[in-house]
Amino acid sequence: MSLASQVGAVATRTFREKLGPEILEVFDKSYKNFTDVQVLSGTHLLNNHDVVVESPTGSGKTLSFVLPLLRILQNSPEIQKNQEIGAIILSPSRELCNQIVSVIKPFGEKLNLSVETVTGGQKVEKNVKMFKNRGVNILVATPGRLFQIIQHEKTLISRCLKSVQLLIIDEADRFNEIQFEDHMREILSCIPKQRRTGLFSATQVKEDDDLVVFGLRNAKQVKCAQERNSAAPSTLKNYFTVCEAEEKTSILLEFIRQKTDKKFLLFFPACNSVRYFQKIFERCLTKRPLFAVHGKCSNSHRAAQIKGFSDSSNGVMISTDVMARGIDISDIDWVIQYDLPKHSSWFVHRAGRTARLNNCHMSRFLDKHEKVKLEEVKVPTHTSLKSEELRQKMIKIQVSDRAILEAGTRAFVSHIESYSKHDCHIICALDDLNICGLANAYALLRLPKMRELTNRKDLDQFERSSIETSEIKYLDPKLEKQRGEIMKEKHEKKVEVLAAKEKKRREKEQRKMKRFGGGRGGRGGNLKKNENLKRKRSEDEDDTENDIRLLKKIKRGKLSKKEIKNVL
Repeated sequence: MSLASQVGAVATRTFREKLGPEILEVFDKSYKNFTDVQVLSGTHLLNNHDVVVESPTGSGKTLSFVLPLLRILQNSPEIQKNQEIGAIILSPSRELCNQIVSVIKPFGEKLNLSVETVTGGQKVEKNVKMFKNRGVNILVATPGRLFQIIQHEKTLISRCLKSVQLLIIDEADRFNEIQFEDHMREILSCIPKQRRTGLFSATQVKEDDDLVVFGLRNAKQVKCAQERNSAAPSTLKNYFTVCEAEEKTSILLEFIRQKTDKKFLLFFPACNSVRYFQKIFERCLTKRPLFAVHGKCSNSHRAAQIKGFSDSSNGVMISTDVMARGIDISDIDWVIQYDLPKHSSWFVHRAGRTARLNNCHMSRFLDKHEKVKLEEVKVPTHTSLKSEELRQKMIKIQVSDRAILEAGTRAFVSHIESYSKHDCHIICALDDLNICGLANAYALLRLPKMRELTNRKDLDQFERSSIETSEIKYLDPKLEKQRGEIMKEKHEKKVEVLAAKEKKRREKEQRKMKRFGGGRGGRGGNLKKNENLKRKRSEDEDDTENDIRLLKKIKRGKLSKKEIKNVL
């Protein structure tokens, strides 16, 4: 294993000579010096070795595979002549793919090498057409979309990928996750085994068995702890703070308000959490530019939000792990996570440029297993009173619009589901999570019914709001009209069910009357039974008339839902 503390002048000079004058001409215009990871990994690739590279965020990993990739293709004139795909770069998100393309393009224009992206948000047919038209030398793709295209046109895609000489896996530790394994096997089955492969990440796969799927052969390992020419994560400070579960939202906002001139990136566990807290923070952080991105945003929206955040001096970005890896926004002052990431190794990526708030058990776990030390930080201006005032404000926000009320419930459900899937169940056991406190941090009016909360014995500690949630209306007239129609339809169905039950009851009584009143026997017991049945029938008829009048009132909407419950 090559430990890159400092790369000597000879190694750097040799690497420059290997790249050639045309690549260096473009490089020298935009970059000052090579970083250690660029020299080490680039040299290995140009010497026909596979590489496994672990290097911190901000160390220049993108150029560490782009530079040798360009030189390899430049030395393969048949790739350009036949307009074939010579290299594939796989990256887990469309933002990272676009960022990689932006780095490649100036070099590609100089060397007459074309580059294209294949990511989600595009039509599969459009992607297939690109393969049919050929003319692509470097393909940058998300594994999920490339897998879809292969499934759609496997014969065509396999033929187009036969010319691949180099495969690069960016953020390689993500590709060991279950959702990527099938995708990777299908992709690897379509490209030549005789190729060079590079795995790059801020953290790396933990076991040698994890490397087998990539088909590496005698790979050179490069581990760069700190780059001398970059702002390495080892120069950063990482923090945590301890607070009551119900005070998490309040202490987060108080911390942000303390630092009016700082730029914040906030991580939440799910798309629904981002949607909800965006609506809340819009009304609580009115003096700060606020941005939000998550996996279900459109390409154009995500690009606009990231650009706006990048251009702002004190903006606040709310995000899922879409922003966790490699997004090139270098002037973020603070990165804060609302809860633990799904995988402990993701902490390194999320904290790539700054720090975060966390719990003390997790801080010891990260210190031992991820080699990340956290210091405790206090938020002295925060009080329990401020927390309760914020909760009441959040409740008022929800009452003002049913859409926000429902967003809060969905966000809480997604948060619990995400927490239950954490990779460290010893530290992050769902049974140990303060559910009621977290529900108050979300300012819920009701606890939702969830499979994950079945058999919990502490849920009675949650104080249900006295507000009648069924009376909270949508601010959007169209949504409220639609809700009214749905409620009316439900009422009518209830009326029909009640009427059917009443009809069935009357028919049953009539059958009884015929059975007891139709015989020839003497007066005796039958007469007495008939009298009792007549009296009961008279009483039932009165009840039936009352029920019919009630049902008519319900159908005309003259009774509220609460009155209906009391009557029924």
